Amino acid sequence: MNLPTLNTTNTTEVDNQLIAYLWSAMAEIYGSQWTNEYSEQPNAQWVMEIKKLTMVQIAQGIEMCKQSGSPYVPRLPQFLAYCGDGLTKEQRAFQAQCEAGNETKALPKPAPDPEIRRTAISAIKKLLRGGS
Repeated sequence: MNLPTLNTTNTTEVDNQLIAYLWSAMAEIYGSQWTNEYSEQPNAQWVMEIKKLTMVQIAQGIEMCKQSGSPYVPRLPQFLAYCGDGLTKEQRAFQAQCEAGNETKALPKPAPDPEIRRTAISAIKKLLRGGS
C-alpha cells in the first residue's frame, strides 16, 4: 500500500486522512480480525497516539506489522514501537544488554616465559621424532 497523497494542509484533515489510511491498511493486512478487535473506527486512545506520528512513522509501523509475521493484530504499544525502531521495550532492553556485554575487557596476555617455551618445543620435537 502506498502512502496517501494528502490533499490539504489543514492539520485536522491531515490527521483524519492518516488515521483513515492506517485503519484501511491494517484492515487489509489483518482482515476482519482488525475490525473485530478495534471496530471500523479507532477509539480515542488510538487517535490521540496516531496524531503524534508522522506519515513516515505510520508507514514504517505498517511495514513492521507485515514483516513481524504475527497473525495477531498489534496492540497500541506494539504498533507504536513498530513506528519507532521496530523494537518493543523488552527487545530494546535485551539489545542494550547484548551490546553492553560486548564492551567487557579481556584479561591481559601473560608475559612470555622462555623456560615454558623451551620445554614445549622440546616436547613437540620429541613427538615428531617418534618418541613418547
